[in-house]
Amino acid sequence: MLKTEARPLKYVILIISFLLSTVVYTGQEELRNINQLRWENRIILIYSAGKDNDIENKGLFIKYKDQINERDLIWFIIKESEVMTNYSNKLSNEFLSNIKNRFPIEGDKVLLIGKDGDIKAKGAELNLNFIFREVDSMPMRQQEIKNSVQ
Repeated sequence: MLKTEARPLKYVILIISFLLSTVVYTGQEELRNINQLRWENRIILIYSAGKDNDIENKGLFIKYKDQINERDLIWFIIKESEVMTNYSNKLSNEFLSNIKNRFPIEGDKVLLIGKDGDIKAKGAELNLNFIFREVDSMPMRQQEIKNSVQ
């Protein structure tokens, strides 16, 4: 009698485990375009046409990781068909073409994109101190700072 009662319970536990793992997996949707980050993150988008300073830029991002995270910044370094990023989930196959269509840039360029999806600043090279000052001057960021102090 114990064996027949234990089997259905075992199957119920297996089914629940399967459903929970499916829910967790579907919650990690692939990033197809920057609009999916809208109102959640600010974006630093670096187009690197020919310069080999991508490793240097990535090193700066690692060095200033805490300041970047504090400001809800996600960065993308785009060089030809490669993307380096601090985005934690997977990028879809169409992400690169979608971003190039939305922000068609030639040559080396750095863009700061606000949580509203608009370009807030442009530059020829990465200057994190400038980006941090720009972000910190934004009204939404000012509100975030107020809320974190309270």
